[in-house]
Amino acid sequence: RTGEEEIVDLLRHGQGVLNILPLAGVKEEVDAAIVELYPEGRRAADETLSVRAVGK
Repeated sequence: RTGEEEIVDLLRHGQGVLNILPLAGVKEEVDAAIVELYPEGRRAADETLSVRAVGK
């Protein structure tokens, strides 16, 4: 059996909690790429968070 077959077998038999280590940093990389593409969105999000923190 190959690694791919083993993963499919795990998913088919209800073991849905699966963490593949090479994907650990993917979210951070995607977030950073989004900020690079849309820096104005990051500033707007920061302003929204600061307003919420102050309670306005």
